[in-house]
Amino acid sequence: MRKSLNPTLVYVLSILGLLCCCFAGIGVFLSAPAYFIANGKIKDATLNPEEYDGKVSAMETAKIIALVITIINILNLIYTIYSI
Repeated sequence: MRKSLNPTLVYVLSILGLLCCCFAGIGVFLSAPAYFIANGKIKDATLNPEEYDGKVSAMETAKIIALVITIINILNLIYTIYSI
């Protein structure tokens, strides 16, 4: 049975992380796991391509989006800590 390479979870966590960015950067707790999930699935899919269905490029795009949102959240968290 082949596993599906579905980036939907990564996109959902990333978007929720972006929405939580306004609250002192706590969205990092959603977007960072999204990045690590995407990174792990990409590694698994490149090591065993016969076990996965779907495009790796879609998961790479989701990984980049999660990384950008994680960086935005980290910067907002640092700014919040600095202003306190």
